[in-house]
Amino acid sequence: MIDCSKPPGKVLFFEDLKSIYIQIVNEYGKDTYSCVWMKKNGFGWLYEQVVKKYKIKWNTFREDCGVYVVFRRTNLSLQNLIKEYKKVVKKHKEKAYSNEWMRQNGYLWLCQQIAQKHKMKWNEFKKLCGFDSILVKRTLPLESLIKEYKKIVKKYKEEAYSCTWMKKNGYDWLYRQVSNKYRIPWKQFIQMCGFLVSYTWIE
Repeated sequence: MIDCSKPPGKVLFFEDLKSIYIQIVNEYGKDTYSCVWMKKNGFGWLYEQVVKKYKIKWNTFREDCGVYVVFRRTNLSLQNLIKEYKKVVKKHKEKAYSNEWMRQNGYLWLCQQIAQKHKMKWNEFKKLCGFDSILVKRTLPLESLIKEYKKIVKKYKEEAYSCTWMKKNGYDWLYRQVSNKYRIPWKQFIQMCGFLVSYTWIE
């Protein structure tokens, strides 16, 4: 469990800040919507990094975490859930294809309504929304996987070196094809793509 009240001593990745904020919201509830409350209760360091380091307004950050809908949007019709999910995909791209990513990034409410109220499997719901994830399901040639991974690294930089990050952010399909289909260790695959990294945490 991260001690969120203590400054980390360094600027965290934006995705890490989001994860920590969602953890704070889950623990303290609606009070955490207020940046004033955050600063008064030991979480000012997170606010400072969001606003000053990443130059993002607090409300924009809060909404990017999905918090603006967590306590408000309940018991939606299937058509409204489809509309909401399309907005999420438009904003977060491929990451939102992952049920795990959705649940960890403020959209647990949407996943729960799909599964519990409408009795639908996640892939079934995605297909209904027009996101069949053909690329995810089809086994690609190794050369194509390398091209896809280079695009991901270009967009997300060092974060994408971590296979854990890949699996949590909607790219587990690529990791599975590299590891299971082609039996290539993740570190070796990164090197094949031309990224000579020495980090010990990429596994």
